[in-house]
Amino acid sequence: MKTNTVAVPTSIVLYSPERIGISMEVVGTDFVKLQEKEIQTQWFRSHETETDIIIWYGPDGKIIKQQINHMGVVVEWNVLEGVRTGILFDVEIHPATKKTQTEEEATEAVSESVQYDKTPQKQSLFAATEIIKHSKCIEQGLKLSLFKNFSQVSIEPTSNGWLSRVFKRYFK
Repeated sequence: MKTNTVAVPTSIVLYSPERIGISMEVVGTDFVKLQEKEIQTQWFRSHETETDIIIWYGPDGKIIKQQINHMGVVVEWNVLEGVRTGILFDVEIHPATKKTQTEEEATEAVSESVQYDKTPQKQSLFAATEIIKHSKCIEQGLKLSLFKNFSQVSIEPTSNGWLSRVFKRYFK
């Protein structure tokens, strides 16, 4: 007698910052002239999850802004505002008025915008640091700089809190 068997997964991973980090790849480096100063950008991306890490460098080569976008969540540090978290959403620039509008024209009518949280969200910051930690394409010195900037959060970590442990692990 033949019986039907069904394979049942023993575990399901729905979200894994580690897996996202491992899948990151270098996209490129670009130079932008801004108010007579040259700004360098460096871009890393996981094409599997459409997660981006973008880093902006000032003329002196120091990081002036870093941002991770994953699953609609934005985690950012910059020299002016410090650490911020928020959500990414699409904003319609001008409403589509023609039914004959091409897909390209419709895409151009939408822009992305970030709505920042009143206070940085610990879970978002933790996920961002985990993604960086597991990224094989980011060299160790740059990882340390990114961790240091993200540790400058207005939420004071306790001496045995997760952010403090991350900082101690990579800076001791």
